[in-house]
Amino acid sequence: MVASNIFYYWEGAAQFAAGTSFATPLWAGLTALINQNADDKGALSVGFLNPSLYAIAPIHPFLHDITSGNNVTPWNTQPGHDQQYPAVIGYDLVTGWGSPMGMTTINALTPPRFDCSALAELIISLREQQTKAEKNLTSPECAGPAQFECVQTVHMLGTTLSSETKIAQQFHCPIPPN
Repeated sequence: MVASNIFYYWEGAAQFAAGTSFATPLWAGLTALINQNADDKGALSVGFLNPSLYAIAPIHPFLHDITSGNNVTPWNTQPGHDQQYPAVIGYDLVTGWGSPMGMTTINALTPPRFDCSALAELIISLREQQTKAEKNLTSPECAGPAQFECVQTVHMLGTTLSSETKIAQQFHCPIPPN
C-alpha cells in the first residue's frame, strides 16, 4: 500500500512522511472494512490475509500494479543500492503485488458466505453411513479377517462426523437433529 505524503502531528508540529509505519495501519483499516463487508454478507471474517492475497493476486486484478520505481533512498549509501529492488510487472520485492483499489480489493478479499445447508446434508449422510456400518459389524461379512476393516470404517466415519460437526459449530450453522 502506498503510504506517502501522510500528514501527521509530531510534538505539536505538522509533518509529512511515508513508509511502512504508515502503510501498516492503512492495511489494518482496509482489513476492518473487509471484515465489515463479510459480516454484512453473513460470511466469516477474513482472518490471516496472506494466503488469500497471494492466491488471488496473480489472477484477479484487485490491486494496482506498480511497475516503476525502486527502493533507492538518500540514506542508503551501500554500493549497488540503486539496483537492489526495482518495481516490475506483477509481484516484486519493493511494492509487493501493488496498492489496493478500494471496494474492488475489499470485495475480492471478502470470504464467501458459508453454505450451511450443504454441510447439514453431509452430516445427515455421514450419520446414515455410520449407523449402517455399525449394524454391519454384527453381520457375517465383518467376521474374521474383515472385522478390522469394518471397525476401521466405523471409526473413520465417526471421526469425520465429529470434524464436520465442529466445522458446523465454527461457522455457526445449526446441527441437524438426530
